[in-house]
Amino acid sequence: MDFNNIKDIISIFDSSSIDKLKLENGDFKISLERNNTVYIESSEKPVVSKTETVIEAPTVKEPIKENIEDSNYTFVSPLVGTFYAAPSPESQPYVKVGDEVKVDDVICIVEAMKMINEIKSPVNGKIVEILVNNEDLVEFEQPIFKIEVI
Repeated sequence: MDFNNIKDIISIFDSSSIDKLKLENGDFKISLERNNTVYIESSEKPVVSKTETVIEAPTVKEPIKENIEDSNYTFVSPLVGTFYAAPSPESQPYVKVGDEVKVDDVICIVEAMKMINEIKSPVNGKIVEILVNNEDLVEFEQPIFKIEVI
């Protein structure tokens, strides 16, 4: 792939709403991300045949379930983003201290890359403590809730 083709791909990417683009064509690979980082990998003899586009979306990983001590479970954030206790500013929070939750009950939202991710409880229990405030930035695996396992 020649330099002008690469420039065209970058120009199209810049004018699109796509956050991440990965192209692989034989031994030629290019990955573009919205944070203005461009990675280009190529072998000595690139071969141009067909082009495949892969668009990767963020995935929500299962929370770590190995942190159950006695009957308390520390729920950690499955991704980096902004913590929201309620579906909208006018709404009541999903859970409060003292509320009982069941597996797969929505307990909060974490917004990441303008995507709303409903976070569900992995255990049956009672909310003992909420460790972050509404609209706080949370890190991957940062403790968010303490849940007494029932």
